[in-house]
Amino acid sequence: MKKALLVLMLTSSSWGAVMFNTSNASPGPGFSIFTIDGVTGRILLCDEFTPNISTSQYNASVISIADIVNAISIGNNNAIKDLTLIRKGKTAAQALDIYRKVAMLDLIAYASPLDLTLVANVVWANRFLVDGSGPLPNGAVTLLAQVNGQDYRNFNLTGFRIYAGPLNLGQTTNLTQEMTGDGGGVVGATPEPATALLLGAGLVSIALYRRKQAA
Repeated sequence: MKKALLVLMLTSSSWGAVMFNTSNASPGPGFSIFTIDGVTGRILLCDEFTPNISTSQYNASVISIADIVNAISIGNNNAIKDLTLIRKGKTAAQALDIYRKVAMLDLIAYASPLDLTLVANVVWANRFLVDGSGPLPNGAVTLLAQVNGQDYRNFNLTGFRIYAGPLNLGQTTNLTQEMTGDGGGVVGATPEPATALLLGAGLVSIALYRRKQAA
């Protein structure tokens, strides 16, 4: 209901969200934990190498793939002007192609959230797609090749959202890293018994496999 009211109140196809980064410091890239519009524990991924992610509360523009498609169809980029790729001079069509790849990569990360190496490689691949900079490990190269060969229509990208940070005062660069994801994963939620059992079995299998490899 709250989200519906927000949509009705806004004049453009994109809607806003009040973001607050609640992630703990980590040794490498991965999921970031946010409070979004008062809901804590939303997990998102960044697609920019620079600037650094803000730990202060800020207002983000929230843009979907459908918003970009609509902007192209009506020839009006104003609704997606906050996107990092648009700010960097990409056309809406170019931005659409890249963000579809980011969306597919995000789905890979959300499907295996406990695989920290995979999630990190998704972040590096996303940053390369959008920012064109930062390290590009072999795992990220493999992921990029994977999505480049995929048809986006084989994936459900309807839940994908781009959380575009505001501009620095008088500048054209983002105040904070652009975040992406479906915003639906809540960290700390109590899993159903069957889910917990499967998760526990999976972790045990991983531990045994790693021990066998090390032997």
